[in-house]
Amino acid sequence: DGIRMIVSKSKHKNEVHLAVYNYLDKKTAEELIERVNRMNELDSLEYYIHRMKESVKNKQEPSQLGLARIYHEGQAKISAQFHDDAGIIEVRAIFSM
Repeated sequence: DGIRMIVSKSKHKNEVHLAVYNYLDKKTAEELIERVNRMNELDSLEYYIHRMKESVKNKQEPSQLGLARIYHEGQAKISAQFHDDAGIIEVRAIFSM
């Protein structure tokens, strides 16, 4: 199948919710969850700058700036969890309007 996305507006809050689902192996999912957890511990601009510097150092790897951009530019609250039984990673972003 592949990537699935669900976008919805909260009925009770002025928020938009984005959920993205994709197949991923457990090790990579755990690394992504750890990255999201580290990201949430830092100021969004600080994390965005950190990721940009890392992407310059590791030019042969994907930049992986997408979540950092969403976190900073969209001021989103981001979470991730792995559904081990299905081998699917779920990444959620909540945007205040």
